[in-house]
Formats: sequence, structure tokens, C-alpha cells
Amino acid sequence: MNKFVTSQKTKNNMKSRTPFFLFLIFLTGFLFLTNMIPGEPVFAQENSPTPTPVIVVTKTADPVSMDEPGGNVTFSVEIANNSVSSDPVTITVLDDDIHGDLNGQGTCSVPQTIASGDSYSCSFDANVSASETDTVTASGTDEEGTAVSGFDDVTVTITDATPVIVVTKTADPVSMDEPGGNVIFSVEIANNSVSSDPVTITVLDDDIHGDLNGQGTCSVPQTIASGDSYSCSFDAKVSASETDTVTASGMDDEGTPVTGFDDATVTLTDTTPASHSEYFSATIFELDDGTTLEKVIINGPPDPPLGYYLEKFSVLLPEPNRESGTNSLTVPAYDWSFGCSAISATMIAAYFDINGFPAIYTGPTNGGVMPMNNSIWPDWVDGCGDTLAQNPLSATHLGLDGRATKGHVDDYWTCYESPADDPWIIGSWTEHTPDDSTGDFMYTSQSTYGLIDGATQFWGNPNNSKLYCSTLESMGGDFLIDGTLGFKNFYVSRGYGVTDCFAQATDNKYPGPEGFSFEDYKAEIDAGQPVMIHVIGHTMVGVGYADPSTVYLHDTWDYSTHSMTWGGSYSGMELYSVSIVKGLFPIPEMDLQGNSLSIADGDTTPSPTDETDFGSINVSNVTAAHTFTIENTGNLGLNLTDSPQIQISGTHAADFTVPVSLLHQ
Repeated sequence: MNKFVTSQKTKNNMKSRTPFFLFLIFLTGFLFLTNMIPGEPVFAQENSPTPTPVIVVTKTADPVSMDEPGGNVTFSVEIANNSVSSDPVTITVLDDDIHGDLNGQGTCSVPQTIASGDSYSCSFDANVSASETDTVTASGTDEEGTAVSGFDDVTVTITDATPVIVVTKTADPVSMDEPGGNVIFSVEIANNSVSSDPVTITVLDDDIHGDLNGQGTCSVPQTIASGDSYSCSFDAKVSASETDTVTASGMDDEGTPVTGFDDATVTLTDTTPASHSEYFSATIFELDDGTTLEKVIINGPPDPPLGYYLEKFSVLLPEPNRESGTNSLTVPAYDWSFGCSAISATMIAAYFDINGFPAIYTGPTNGGVMPMNNSIWPDWVDGCGDTLAQNPLSATHLGLDGRATKGHVDDYWTCYESPADDPWIIGSWTEHTPDDSTGDFMYTSQSTYGLIDGATQFWGNPNNSKLYCSTLESMGGDFLIDGTLGFKNFYVSRGYGVTDCFAQATDNKYPGPEGFSFEDYKAEIDAGQPVMIHVIGHTMVGVGYADPSTVYLHDTWDYSTHSMTWGGSYSGMELYSVSIVKGLFPIPEMDLQGNSLSIADGDTTPSPTDETDFGSINVSNVTAAHTFTIENTGNLGLNLTDSPQIQISGTHAADFTVPVSLLHQ
């Protein structure tokens, strides 16, 4: 502000007081003398300070808060020039302490000249991933070059989101028959938290099977990024129905706890047969490699059980007419003879003996051809007073069908369901070699293998899949004691091979596309193959069908044909499985004999009995001749194809010569 000071003097005073006037000039140094005319006034003026420019900066954010992981925030800046009316300012710097120089960001740009009383506004976007308080500073000058500056801050808060995991537990299989077995449990932990929130699982626990760390492929800790998952599995033996829960626990990267759980149920089905269980048992065995097999023992009775009246009425076989959904085979029907499974196999074998495979039965009855029923042979009363039908192809017996030595009945039979040691063991005589009967090769009634009289053992898979005879052969041991494999070996003993041999559960037991179905059964009949059918407590032979689901069969209790519904029951005994041994073909076979005694294949022990032991011979001047015979015991021509035809190997093989003569063309 200009301040003015005014003073006025007369000429007379100036003339009479000149020295005093000069003194004032000396003291103040601020008077300006002009027109030293007597009577004129004299003025003095004081200088004003320059006004200071003023700006006010305002910063805002939208939004001012958000959940993890944050996101885009729009920051707005306003610069107001609050200087005096004549003082514009020019902003040359606009800077944010977190987001940097704002020139060129969003709508912000500098320089900006702002008139007094006006303002400048702009905005910019930035990604905010953590809580922040950032300050914007505007700097510049007014038109006189006086520096001016202002600032403001704003806070954006990022709220910690609660971590989320989803646990999924599954079991394979979810159901099985008693006594249970191995189950594979799978666990998946999905991190469904916000995108910036990894979780670390430190505990993985099952309320039945315990701490899973180190079980199977499961291990903790596991860090799982958001949107990812961790999976593992473990095996456990389940012997009773169970619902068990797996719980996963841990924390996110801020230390917030997180947990999740899920359960899985495994159901064990009671496999106790509903009826006639005294004729049937099934046991599941777990093998060393974790797989399971089922051992079934069937000892169907020689007489029909109670309730048989429901199926006792015989039916006529339908005429073969596949186009109309019917077909049948003319298969012999035999009465029960020392085991339902052995006599069922005998009916099937007799069918093929009649139809092109004559070496199956070579006895004297009926011209060497199996008859259509076994009434041709006499009944026999055992030591328990039971009258039993006989059939030499099912169970050989001293005196039956011209047999001159002990056979199956002599060595193995006491009375039906007897658990006693076999007669050959009790009587201390030599057990006969399996030869002419299905029961021999199927191990029926043989106490050495834990089977009571009348019982036959069958192995199978406890699911829909086929158990091939070749699998049992490769496993050896007790797995060779099997009715299906034994039936195949009976054919081999008669000089015939088979193209297929397996046991399989029917599709009513284990529902699904793989189980042996009515369509599979029809295909066997259509191919000319009778089917060995097992129900819970008995074995029978399927010989025909009629759509949509009728099975025609021989039930071993008479010479008639009966019927049942596929998937249903026969005399209260539910359909269970089948044994398929098919595709017979002749195989070559030979018997090497010395001194009219057979020399077993692989026998490398010299013996004078079969003339393989030549004794001590001076080969330089003594010759010892022994004669050996190779007999063709197969059903095909036998050609010796090696050159030489007979070869000698081993130590001192060069000391031997083998001239060959053909005895029979």
C-alpha cells in the first residue's frame, strides 16, 4: 500500500529559516526538492511490498476402499489460484509421490496458467494393490516469477479378503462286496480366493485314515495359487462301510486362517446268499499287488432243495429260430453224479463227444459215444446210505463202465458234504492219476484242497471283468484249483485244446455293460456252445433261450428241460456267474515210453525201470541197445520235424546213436 506524507511551508519562512531547511534534508535523505518557489507544497512517498501468490491443491480418489486384490482407482486433482485478482500463476510441475510425474497421465498436463480466482482440474487412473496414502504436489510461479507450491494427499484402503478353499474327496470303488478290500481315495484342494491370494496348506487329515502327509502321493505343506488346485491320492483297506472326512487347513499370505473339508462314502454289501447258502460260499482275497480275487465254492445238493416245486415242471425246448428270438441245442441231460459242477461239465463235454470230438469218451458203453442220459449206468449206494446216479465221465469208479482200477469215487468219496479226509488218505493207498473224468481235473470232492464231498472251487474277479484261465495258470499254487481251468485241462487230457477259457460274473450281480449278459449267453448258444451256469448254491447247463430273457437249462436233478429268467433265481438261488470253456480243436500229443513205461515230460533222472539208465558201459568195445517208443496219443497226425528227428543232449551225448524205425504208418 502506498502511503503518502504531505507537508506545506511559506516563502517567508523559507527565507528566514534556510539553515533549518537544510538540516531536515540532511536528517531524512528522503525529501525531493523541486521548484524552490516560496509558498509551493513539498511531497514525500513510501514503496509497497509485492503480493505473495497462493494456490490450493485438492486430491480425491474413487473408490477410496476396495477388497483384495485391489484394482483401478481414479484420482482427481484440482488446483485453485487464490492469489490477488491481478496475479495469475503458471503451474509447471505436477507430481505424485507414488504414481510419479503426472504430466501426460490421464487428462493431466503441464504447464497450466491459472488466472486469479480460477482453477485447473484433471484426473488419472492407477492400479492400487495395497493400501496407500499418496500426495500430489503442484509447483509454479506467478507473473513476477514468485514461486508458488501446494499439495494434498488421499488414502485408498485395500481390505484383506477372506481366503476360500474347496475340498473334494472321492473314492474308487464306492461300493464292494464283503469282506471289502483296497480303496483309492482322491483329494483335490482348489484355491477359490481372490486372484492375489495364495494359500499354503499345512494340515491334511482324514478322520478315519489319519494324517495324510506321506500317505500315497499326499504331502504338506502345499502352496496353491489363486485359481489353481492341488490333488493327491492314497490307498486304504476298507473292511466295513464308512463315511470319512478329509480336512485341509492352512493360511493365506497375510496369515489369515483357511480350512475346508469333504467326505466320501464307501459301502460294503452283505454277500451272504439269501437262500440255500449252505450250498455256497464266497470269499474275497487281496493279493500282494493289491488286486482282489473271489473264491467261490459250490456244492449243490444231489436232490432238489425245498421250494424246487416252483421250477420242477419241465418245458419243451423251443425250435431254433433266431429270427424270431429262439434257439436251442440238443444236449444230454444227466442226473447229479458226485458233484453238480462236475456233472454239468460232463453234459457239455458229452455234447461235443456226440458232435465231432469222439476222443472225449472212449469207454465201451453205447458204442463209445456218450448217451443222452445216465440211466444206462447203475446207481450206487454210498457208505452213508445215499443212492447216487453214476456217470464215468463225471466220476470214475472201480467196476463202472469196465474200469479195473480205483477211480474218482473210490479215492475221494465218503458221502455228500463229508469233510473227512479222502478214502485214499485214510486207507493209505496210492491216489489214482487224474484220467477220464471231469471231477478229477476240476478237483471236485478232494479233501487235499479243502473241499467237502460234492464241492467244486471256482476263482473269479469280484467285478464285471473276465478272469481268464491263463491268468490262473500264470499265478500257480492254489489258483490252479479251479473248476473252470480244470474243465479245460480235462479237454486237454482228451487231446483237445480250447480257444477261450474264462469265468465271469453275470450282469445282475455287478450291473454294467461289461458283465456277462443275456445277449452274451445267446451268442454262445448261437455258436453251438452250451453254457455252464452258476447260481448261488448250484451249477447247471444252459442249452437254449427265448427272447426277451428266458433261459432253458438242465438242472442235474432229472432228464428234463427247465427254464428260468435271466438275472433271476432258480429254486430260490440267484444267478451268479458263468464258466466258459470253448473252441475245441484237436492237439498233437505223444507218449515216450521205455520198457513199456511212460517217461514223464521233463524227467532227467535215469532209471533202470524205464531203461533210461544204461549202467556202466565201456563204450570203446561194448554196445548196449535199449528200445524206446514214441506213441502218438493225440487226435492229429504226429510229424517229427527236427533233423535229426531224435536228438540226444547232455554229458557224453556223443556216445549214443539213435536209429529210428517207423512201426506204424
